[in-house]
Amino acid sequence: MIETISVLRLTVPTISAEAESLKTDPAKIGAWIDALPLANVEEAATSMRDALVKMNRGSMNTEIRYRIMEQMRSKALGIDKAMKKQREKTAFQPSERNRQLAALHGGLLEEIAHAYKRIFVDLLSQGDPGRVPQAMIVTAHRVIEALTHELLEAYVAYAPEPEHIWGEVNRIYRFASQAKIHLTAVPSGGTDSGEKESIDHVYRQMILLYLANPYHLMQGEIYTLFAEIDHWIDGCKLNPIPSGTEVAGALYIDPDQDQPPLFASMKRPAKPLNGVSIDVAGASALVGAPIKTLEQKRLLEKKGLALIDRMRRDMLLRLRHAWEARRERTTERRDAFEPIEVMVGLGTGHHFLSGEGDFAPEKIELKVAGGAGGSGPTLGLMTDHQEQWSTNVGAQMSLRSSVFQGGDLGGADVWDTVFETRQDTVDRTTNYDQQFRQKFHTTTWQQFDHSEGGISLSLDVETADKIRVGEIIGYRANADSPWSIGSVRWMQFLTGRGLSIGVRKLTDHAIAVGGRAVEGTGAGGEYFRMLMTAPVDALDEAALLAPAAIFDVGTKLLLVIGEEVRYLILTELLETSRSFSSFRCESADKPKVKTPLTPPSTINPF
Repeated sequence: MIETISVLRLTVPTISAEAESLKTDPAKIGAWIDALPLANVEEAATSMRDALVKMNRGSMNTEIRYRIMEQMRSKALGIDKAMKKQREKTAFQPSERNRQLAALHGGLLEEIAHAYKRIFVDLLSQGDPGRVPQAMIVTAHRVIEALTHELLEAYVAYAPEPEHIWGEVNRIYRFASQAKIHLTAVPSGGTDSGEKESIDHVYRQMILLYLANPYHLMQGEIYTLFAEIDHWIDGCKLNPIPSGTEVAGALYIDPDQDQPPLFASMKRPAKPLNGVSIDVAGASALVGAPIKTLEQKRLLEKKGLALIDRMRRDMLLRLRHAWEARRERTTERRDAFEPIEVMVGLGTGHHFLSGEGDFAPEKIELKVAGGAGGSGPTLGLMTDHQEQWSTNVGAQMSLRSSVFQGGDLGGADVWDTVFETRQDTVDRTTNYDQQFRQKFHTTTWQQFDHSEGGISLSLDVETADKIRVGEIIGYRANADSPWSIGSVRWMQFLTGRGLSIGVRKLTDHAIAVGGRAVEGTGAGGEYFRMLMTAPVDALDEAALLAPAAIFDVGTKLLLVIGEEVRYLILTELLETSRSFSSFRCESADKPKVKTPLTPPSTINPF
């Protein structure tokens, strides 16, 4: 049973009158903690959680409870770190084991928070109102820290935020700031680590995490960003709002509400009591420094940025955009409940928009190159040793084997396949056409609202499609309607709806194209399925949607559009995810150096 206690309205388990007395011998507790096996993190987490469940529901001297919790801290931090590492790549995979692991991890963090909340309330009720002991400062820090990590684990699994977290944290911070203890640094690491941080520090870290739009983050990014945010906390400013003052066009916190940071629009200003305004402009500027460094590195490197650098740059660009985003809705959202046909992935979108035919842009390129006629110059796309391959192009088309075919072979994250062996690749691409028939399909989702900018969809059953934030989505009301193309902007499991996603519309007029790089990053690779958001003759209005992490600004592409071959150069990265990158592009001349057409059966992906 959970009860709400103290003026701060903190929820803690009820202490049972029948609860058995607990052994509190420091030596025995220390030996038990030392024996917890980090090599078997699930066993260690289960043992610690079960011990905390018993302790949190039993009567105990406050000083002893505090000592035990601090004694457990180093091992608890180690267990949490090990569980994060274990869950990092599997948190969203819908298996019973992953659900059990998430419940265990969240349950452990919840019990740690319960223990420190009980200590905090006891110290508050027993202490001198004019004096705040060091133990109370440490305990307030520990409560906010535990609740932050509990919130983090919900974000990792795209699950709803646990109830009461924001209200409790906001009220503890208000108490700490009024008592002028929020800036006092306390030991924050394990035993003898020497690390220190304040209540204010961990609170701002929690705020910046929320403002990063965690349900908009790509799978696997949340832990990385949470660690990175620690470097930019000084750029987040919290300023008390004078009593009776209105807030408009700004972010703020109302400690009397169980709410995360809110945005007061110009049309609907707010007047919170004891509120705090939030300014993240400084944090956004700090993020700009590593982005600038990576961009300078790109300009210096002849072959462009390495894959890992491009992924980091793209993640930081999305973070900066989230912190700088205008939070006033510009279009009205309207309820609409009807079935919607959905296709998932860049490759699937290309397949249906191209008339569901075979993907063979090499044939068009060879046709154009070989049909120039006379003794005049041709496009020069093919070397002499490839003549034999060109006569048998149809037979070899099934062996297209690039490890970066995420959009074509299952919509996988680039990291899912980047470490494949050659035999892995051959095995995965066996019966290529058959795989495509299985891959390219549509699913019926339920629309629950829409606006000019996109739609929201839900699916109450598990899907075989690899849905993730940043994935390309095609959708239409029925078979007679044209396809709209968008990208998944957020994802969350909502009670009563199952998996819910928000789709930002990119275009109603997408065109399927095939393209390969002939100069710059990605040159030497094979053809990829891509989409243009407008006709190639209207490049000022068009963006090229390409597989993620393959190309970069400055890459020159050869595009096959229907029966036509065109050259384009990528001039600006508009947005990127782990599934696709969107580029602005311009027309370009053909390369000065002949660019051989790589047969799909012989490409070396590395």
